[in-house]
Amino acid sequence: MNDDFVMDSYSFLESINFFKKPESKESSEKEFAEVVTKFYSDALFHQIKILYDDINYHKHRHLHREDAVKNQSQIAASDTHAIEKDTANECEDNPFLNKYSKMLELLIKKKKDDEQNKKVFEKNYCELLALLEREDLFTFSKMLKEDPNLKMKLFKEKGENFEKIVLFEQSVINYFFSEINEQKNYIKINNPDFQIFYKKGKNDLTIKFEREVEIDIVDFVSLIYEAEIYPKWFPFTSHTETVIQVGKAKKLIYMINDIPILSNRDFLVYGFGINRIAESNSIYLLCKSIDESSGIFKEQVSKKENKNYVRGEIKLFGYEIFIKSRTKLMIKGIINTDPKIKVVPQFLINTVSQKVLYHK
Repeated sequence: MNDDFVMDSYSFLESINFFKKPESKESSEKEFAEVVTKFYSDALFHQIKILYDDINYHKHRHLHREDAVKNQSQIAASDTHAIEKDTANECEDNPFLNKYSKMLELLIKKKKDDEQNKKVFEKNYCELLALLEREDLFTFSKMLKEDPNLKMKLFKEKGENFEKIVLFEQSVINYFFSEINEQKNYIKINNPDFQIFYKKGKNDLTIKFEREVEIDIVDFVSLIYEAEIYPKWFPFTSHTETVIQVGKAKKLIYMINDIPILSNRDFLVYGFGINRIAESNSIYLLCKSIDESSGIFKEQVSKKENKNYVRGEIKLFGYEIFIKSRTKLMIKGIINTDPKIKVVPQFLINTVSQKVLYHK
């Protein structure tokens, strides 16, 4: 071993009072805590590792080094060996020195684990951004839920508005998956072509359906995505417009509905798509009404207030589209709406269920 290296290492150990017996157990822990802080803040971990690798050398050869050197000239070689043996035994019996050794070992392990965890974290963060880019919001939301640190870093970089939109999307996704396969309290409507169910709440109406359709996937997605053509197929809709194109598969839509007997309703709806083709060969299209309480697009919510209409609420409108082939799809759909009327008439149930979910 290089003597200069040994002396430098020994000097460093002395500088942090490694060999100094503390006054008490509490002061030992306090001093070491300060040392650990110094290691991390001054980037001295590499020196810790070197020192730890040679910890026994320093214990056996340099503890009370000056006394050993002073006596070495006066005794025989056999006596020198005895002194080194006694010094080693003294080190082994020193609980404070042994505690430092164990704590250094833990520190080294923690540092290695931290470096490995950092690499994994950066890899996961890159994957998270890739999921966001390709609109796989389902896996994206799952990763955010599993790792709060990913969420913290993402929201810090993207800003408060981005955070509110993501949280809104997550709430819609959770609601969709909690309802799409739920059967309790639903009433089946007889239809030879597909399965359809409805449920009336106190002020809202929910309709679900499932069927296989032969339609090109591009045509079906376009039907949902192109808001301006909603009046051609969405029940009672007389006007639609895209207020903001938020992303490749995200937009804010304004709609006006002319419902017979009732006064006109308008809706401000945020919709987004989820790409799960790679994972399950499926696509999800979801949307939900927003208002001032939603905390997103506040300026647009204010601009689109219209006293000529009653503001209705679409609590959930979504499709789960499983792609069997380019022209054959298995579709599950759900719409939960509050038309802002005291009693939901049966004709409204029949019309919505036949038109919005049975488009040809």
